[in-house]
Amino acid sequence: MERLQEESYDTSGLPEIDSDLIEGRILPFVIPAVAAVVIRIGSRYVVKQTLKNGVKKNITIKNGKLAGKSHPKTGVKFDAKGFPIFSKKAQMTLPNSLLKSSNTKQFKEANAYLKKNINNGKISKSNFTSNQLKDIQNGFTPRSMTWHHQDRGKMQLVDTAIHKATGHTGGKAIWGTK
Repeated sequence: MERLQEESYDTSGLPEIDSDLIEGRILPFVIPAVAAVVIRIGSRYVVKQTLKNGVKKNITIKNGKLAGKSHPKTGVKFDAKGFPIFSKKAQMTLPNSLLKSSNTKQFKEANAYLKKNINNGKISKSNFTSNQLKDIQNGFTPRSMTWHHQDRGKMQLVDTAIHKATGHTGGKAIWGTK
């Protein structure tokens, strides 16, 4: 029987990890993988997900059959894994501590990001109507816009009507559930 050689790695440059974090007392969930593992089972595309308790499950990707094609009603293109590629006005990434939080908390964070970056000029005001800019300055999601959960922790500000009419499995169904 071949003996595996034990490898050691220099971890001196890495930050120390809090034992409370490792034992699940701070974050009571497994932080999801950076990219979804998508497989094809017959004619369906599914995401393989492993929960903290070790239970594995497959999440069927709604409209996965549109992988590499466009949605017949909205024209939104789908990537090779079956996820929609929406036209976005803004994009931000949630901190890990908010990945499993409610939409209310996630949207509050995204709206604060949007306001800050419009005020400092990193996001152009010309992307929005005067009423939408008022919404943003008041800490709200701009009218007729929706925060779409994309890849792990990524939030995209997209058109509400197009988002609603484009059936899809959102990122939160994959990385945002316990």
